[in-house]
Amino acid sequence: LEFRRVLFRSFKDPNVSIKITSLSSKLNHLDPDYSVGLLKERLMPLIRHAKKHNVFINFDMESHASLEIINQLFSSIAKEQEFIDWPKLGIVAQAYLKESPQHVINYIELAKKRMTPITIRLVKGAYWDYEITHSQQTGIKPKVFLQKPQTDDNYECLTKMLLDNISITSPAFASHNIRSLSHALCYAESKQIPQNK
Repeated sequence: LEFRRVLFRSFKDPNVSIKITSLSSKLNHLDPDYSVGLLKERLMPLIRHAKKHNVFINFDMESHASLEIINQLFSSIAKEQEFIDWPKLGIVAQAYLKESPQHVINYIELAKKRMTPITIRLVKGAYWDYEITHSQQTGIKPKVFLQKPQTDDNYECLTKMLLDNISITSPAFASHNIRSLSHALCYAESKQIPQNK
């Protein structure tokens, strides 16, 4: 808690994290366009209400199956004219995913197109057991790193990517690993990034 308070954005206003898949029981990862349309219809009134009351909205990440839907939904809403200059939108990046560097690049590019910062909350990931079991059951190659040190190393690489783009991102770092948080603090200090940035 202390690390988050010292290094990263302090949220004076309410901060709400949304579990996107809880908004509908009809989502289909094989038809992301349909799913995004359904979710957007339900989510837009909530986002408008959040903006009106100055509430930060964070799109949480879940299993890999819902990743494309959540990313498409976030991108679509972030580019809406009524939200394009609203800085209180955020999304989670999961460092245990092998493809996560590309996700972070995509979020940074989205922020550049909006010309408004996006908060990117970097986590290790909470669905590792599920992803491994799903991979074993289906025979599909795991989307996650198999060894924790690989995830930790990727977390540090992603930390650098986010802090190297501090002008257009508002990074938030979450981890139980003191090395991961210390690395973020030290790298931010080496870049002369103010602790309350």
